[in-house]
Amino acid sequence: MWRKRSGPGTDGNLGAVVLSRRAAPGRVGSGVPPSLLRPHPIRQIVGRTVDDHSRTSIEGYHKRLNADGFIDGKYYRRNHVAYPLVTSVNHTIALWQSGNLVAMCGFVRRAMEEVDRLPNGHDLDPAFLHAVSSYLSELRTFLLEAQSIDDACRQGLRSP
Repeated sequence: MWRKRSGPGTDGNLGAVVLSRRAAPGRVGSGVPPSLLRPHPIRQIVGRTVDDHSRTSIEGYHKRLNADGFIDGKYYRRNHVAYPLVTSVNHTIALWQSGNLVAMCGFVRRAMEEVDRLPNGHDLDPAFLHAVSSYLSELRTFLLEAQSIDDACRQGLRSP
């Protein structure tokens, strides 16, 4: 059952409306419908059993790349040199969650191009760049081995 709550906004003057879910009377658990408790879409799409190591490794990068404080907040500003790279990487994470491998190919390619376009003397954290490069490399390998992507996607991911 959904209910409406109100609370103070960030500036203290505006009220924020938040929808929250509470468990139905007599129901034990989180209230998550059984239809949402299914295997991850990646397991169903790739046409092979996903190696748990690969999946765990990629999902570990997702947690690391989105961990609080790992990415400097200025990278999220549209006028920062890292913004196109950060948004492309975050798109790959969202597409992984939905299992959309075909669209993911385009964003992996775009993120790899953004790494190559970084100007000399940029101020990006080397740990961030290393993590992004490692993540993109692992994701690229995973996608090249996936049976469910077409040759156009596969060709776009191959090194020039």
